[in-house]
Amino acid sequence: MSVIDVLGEPLLQAFRGGSSEGSGPGFSRVFAQLWWPTVRAVFVGLYSAVAFSLPALAVWLRWLERRDSHHDNPPVDPRELRKMTRREDWIPQNHMGSVVVVKPGVLRSALFRAGHLGLGLVLRVVATDGYLGSMRTVHFAHWAFVNNGSRLMFFSNFDHSWDSYLDDFIEKAHGGLTLAWGSCIGFPPTRFLVLDGASHGRQFKAWARNSMAVSRFWFSAYEEYTVNQIERNARIADGLRKTTLTTSEADAWARDL
Repeated sequence: MSVIDVLGEPLLQAFRGGSSEGSGPGFSRVFAQLWWPTVRAVFVGLYSAVAFSLPALAVWLRWLERRDSHHDNPPVDPRELRKMTRREDWIPQNHMGSVVVVKPGVLRSALFRAGHLGLGLVLRVVATDGYLGSMRTVHFAHWAFVNNGSRLMFFSNFDHSWDSYLDDFIEKAHGGLTLAWGSCIGFPPTRFLVLDGASHGRQFKAWARNSMAVSRFWFSAYEEYTVNQIERNARIADGLRKTTLTTSEADAWARDL
């Protein structure tokens, strides 16, 4: 029995018994009787749609993932690699610029964009103290879809070497990396968007280096300082601006000197 079957006859009777505008006592009485069945029917319909579509989407996604091609050891142009490495490790900070091609398809595009939106919302909640969880090396990171969403661009400023930067993410946040980059061509094989992928450290680092472009210039507000040093100097300056400090605050401030 459909919603039309349930509502059709009572509504017809209501309009017959009410005014020409449908606002008479008959209409009001039937509306009061039928609002809950209507809400229940809508809820059941939405629940059924989600319950049946999620398994189908998961099977479709897994089928696509198993068909994906990837590079175990993608080639890197030696000349481009020399250009990149010559610009690294001059100061405590380094820079990474990457542009990769996004895998085609409606499902890929929808899940990829939803994943980036969700990842951004999570980071806004987690990274509220200037640090990215237990990783204290990232000064700046930005993802952007370009070329009508066909390419993903990534820029980041970070402390220490490029290898140590990626090792930190591989060990502590490979799920986030897989979600952020997993729908790009050549990425190590993934499972259900967040599994495997970047956890294959050697393959991921080779793919990441292959995806990089030479950055002719980049900006750093505090080029001689690491993230920890910048935070330490900020705490010292904040203590100097306060008119009074408690004993524990004064002890903590003195330890930063």
